[in-house]
Formats: sequence, C-alpha cells, structure tokens
Amino acid sequence: MMARTRSWCRGLLPEGDVLRLLAADLRVTTFDTHALLRRHGRDVAGAFEITDPSGASPRQPGLAPYSTKSLTDHVAEVASGELPLGVWEDSELSLAGVPNKLLLVRTESGWARPLHGYPSTHLLKTDHAVHRGGVDAEHAALAFARQIGLSAAESEVVTLGDVRCVIVNRFDRMQRLGAVDRLHQEDLLQALGLRARRGRMKYQRVGTEPPSLWHLADLLKRFGSEEDLIVLLTYVVFNTLIGNVDAHAKNFSVMIHDEGSIRIAPLYDTVPMLLWPSLQDRNALWVGNEPSISVHRRQLLSVVARSGAFPPPRRHRGGPPRTGTAAMATIVNRRARGQKMHRRKCTRNSRRRDAYMHESRMLS
Repeated sequence: MMARTRSWCRGLLPEGDVLRLLAADLRVTTFDTHALLRRHGRDVAGAFEITDPSGASPRQPGLAPYSTKSLTDHVAEVASGELPLGVWEDSELSLAGVPNKLLLVRTESGWARPLHGYPSTHLLKTDHAVHRGGVDAEHAALAFARQIGLSAAESEVVTLGDVRCVIVNRFDRMQRLGAVDRLHQEDLLQALGLRARRGRMKYQRVGTEPPSLWHLADLLKRFGSEEDLIVLLTYVVFNTLIGNVDAHAKNFSVMIHDEGSIRIAPLYDTVPMLLWPSLQDRNALWVGNEPSISVHRRQLLSVVARSGAFPPPRRHRGGPPRTGTAAMATIVNRRARGQKMHRRKCTRNSRRRDAYMHESRMLS
C-alpha cells in the first residue's frame, strides 16, 4: 500500500529538468517526493491540496494580475527554459509533464498568476522549439473532437511576443461565483498505482504488462459504466485517425466522484504526431497487439470511408472554406478511392497475366 501511495504522489510531480531544478532549489534529491510536495503540493492535478504537516501556518493563497507585457515576458522565459513551469518563490504548484508549461487563472479582468497554492484554471503551453506548429495542431485536434461530439478540453491559441501558445481549460477545475472548485482526477498511471520511472513507465513496452488500454478498460468496467467503455473506444479511434501516437498513460485520466465511481475524463494533449515524419509511429499504448499506428490507421480510414461516416463534401464555387470535418472527409474518401483503384489495377494485371500464360501454353 505504501508503495502505491508513493507512486501516486510521485505522479503529481513534473519530470526531467523541471524536477531537477525544483529539487536543487530545495537542496534535496529528485527522489525526495515528500519534501517536493510539501513545498509545491498546494496546487496539483486533482482535488488534493498538500500542505506542510509540521503545523506551520500556510501562506494565504492569492492572485497576481498579469499585464500584457508581464505575461509576454513570463512566457518568453518559460519558452527559453529559464523558468520551467513558471515557478517563482511565491509559487506552490506542481504539474506533471514537460517544462514548457505555465499555470494561469482566468479572472474577470484578464489573466493572473496563482500565488501560494491558489487553484489554477488554465494551462498555457508554448510551441516546441524544433517541431513547430504543435500548439496549433493540438488546438485544431481538440476543436475537431468537440465538433464531432467528443468530450474534449476547451482551448485557444494566442501569440505572445514571438511565442505561439495554446491555452487549455483545466477540466479538474470549475469556476463559479468567483471561486474555483477542485475536481478530483487521476491519470491512468496513478489509478494503476504505477510509478513513472524517468517517464518510461507511461509507455507500454510489453503487450501483457501495464499500463495498457486493456487496464484502463478494466478500471472503467469495474468502477465506471458501459458508456465509459464506448467513450474510450471513440477516443482510441479518434487518436488513431488523427495520428496521435503520444496518447500515453498520463494522457488518459479518470474523474473520481465522492461515492467512488469514476468516469473517463475529456480528451487532452491530442497532438497529431504523424505530422512530423521524423517522429516514430509507435503507439504509446498499443491497440490490440500491434504497436504501430500505421497498420490500424489504414484499416480505420478504409472502414470509415466505406461506412459513410464522413460523406464527401459538396463543392461550392466561391463558397465558404471547408470545415475540419469536410477536410478530413476529403482525405478519407480520396485514400479509400485510391486503394480501390489500386485493387482494380492489380486485378486487371492479374487477369492479363493469366490470359497470357494460357495462350502461351496453347501455342506450345
């Protein structure tokens, strides 16, 4: 039990350079989960607020409003790596994942920085230094998911100075009557009691070992509902169709209710990684026993095209531009027609070859 608790707490902390910087600032090792959360555990994923157990009076949470210039400068520091996760001396927050993130609070007068554990409401991510366009691709994928009826986090894209950013609503926070409520959620790694060893455990390595989609489906079956299993299936199909190979165990989460029941959380971190050919096409969590997304993607595109789920868009001269659904429909149907024409060509060539061989035998 203690090992599972330590693994769960460990899942609240960031990874890599951010974790090393936080630990160095406190003069502790990166393995001292207790010390790290005692200092940075008041605003974490989910509904928990972790404070100093020594009995010392916690500092009063508050907000520091951003001006356009101060937010732009702060984002530039986050993007350059000078200020990972936007942690200042008066910050008491932690968030798993990569360093190019900044936690914000949306107020009636604009954006603000959370102080001393005030619950953040939004997550800002800066564009990748090498794989440019990732924030726009994530925003487009989330918008497309909502357009076709899937539950997905709300997002918007902004440019602050020279930095392109996506700002995503936190689905584990709810703003009402001027206050922020915390909603409890756990990612798949936490729900299974697994520890992310240097970020590796969130990726599936062997077909029968956790974490996997099977283990997530088992959790939903035992503590959720049949509807959650259907939602999970639609998420897997969606991620496959858009080419999101990075849907790992920390990019699937469950919302946990007071009575102990769970439901699958909205989609988030949906980046079509296949847009960058230099990146691998291996699924973070396998679909069936096949780690490569390309195999399932070809099959799904063919099935979707034959089912008519995305009917071909009508052409309107001078009309409005096609929506994301129409654009994907065009791709799906073109690929399906191309595969069909290829099969017809192979069939014709096969018949010609058989006829030639038959004629040759007759002449001999």
